Amino acid sequence: MKVAIVMYGKDIKGGGGAERRFARVWRHLINHNDIYLIINKGLGNDLRLIGAINESSSHNLIELEESSSLSYCIKVLRILIAKKIQVVHFPLPQFKLLPLYIMLPKNIAFVHTIALSAFAHRVKTPLATSILSRFLWLKADALDALYASFLDNCDRNIKDKVHVTPCSFTDYDKFKPSASKKNIIVFSGRLIDEKNPLLFTEALHQIYTNGNQDWTAYIAGDGPLKDAVENSIIEYGLSSHIVVGRQANIESILAESKVFVSIQKTENYPSQALLEAMASENFVIATNVGETGRLVISEFTGVLINQSPSALAFEIQKALQDEAHRKTIAENGSKLVKEKHTIDMFANYLLDLWKNTI
Repeated sequence: MKVAIVMYGKDIKGGGGAERRFARVWRHLINHNDIYLIINKGLGNDLRLIGAINESSSHNLIELEESSSLSYCIKVLRILIAKKIQVVHFPLPQFKLLPLYIMLPKNIAFVHTIALSAFAHRVKTPLATSILSRFLWLKADALDALYASFLDNCDRNIKDKVHVTPCSFTDYDKFKPSASKKNIIVFSGRLIDEKNPLLFTEALHQIYTNGNQDWTAYIAGDGPLKDAVENSIIEYGLSSHIVVGRQANIESILAESKVFVSIQKTENYPSQALLEAMASENFVIATNVGETGRLVISEFTGVLINQSPSALAFEIQKALQDEAHRKTIAENGSKLVKEKHTIDMFANYLLDLWKNTI
């Protein structure tokens, strides 16, 4: 079976969950000689920076120079034909690859991953993204959905080709707890409205004004709300307590931090940042939305809250004040992800999915 995973991207250091996940599973399957990863050089550089690929995993890695959409897609198509690829897997809907979607020969099976939670929960998406995605759903021979709720809500004409990913995973060799934890609170993700970074700064302001000032917080990420986040920190007088921006050493920060917040508006599953934090034995506080409960079981592997700064502030303070409880919950979370969300489970699922499309 000859398979190619095809992605195109730039500047994923503040996010890129799908890109990281598929690069890691490709690396995990490196001994399967006929599985290729075809990406642009910019994406390759970013994946190296975050450790998703490395020089030892260059086997069957094909990196192409950036060029116009049509030129780039013709290069990829020629590679697919030359390598006699039987299955091509597109982890994301990408406008750059539209000519390739259209030109792909019918003798190459087409697999597409539905990774946008908005489609699972019927949340409005940009019109162009919606049109492109629906085109891919119809064209694909098989659809890999991250969310079980997508299968419940999708159109009947595609339901038979939808398969639900059994789990997510992260690099458990890289993300592990330190023997010494500190009063560090972490938010990690792109600074966009969906991720709720301003809810986090408001909660930290409440904690500070309540007299609890023995902590440091990281807002690890970048994005269009960065200026608003930094302005709120200045307004609240918290500049000496909060660090904002991408963190190249996020694994070291999560190893020492005690609390991690995942407060997205519609879905926290299967956040790579959340998995990394749980693996590193952080006490997780998450908004009770979507399929978050697949990872955060309230009062067992974390705490689920509504989207209010007071609820978030209360749970952060409680976790910092009760170390025994915090440690028990954090250890439960780490055990859950390491046992139930493994790369072996994900890889075996993909191998079966690809095999069944041929």
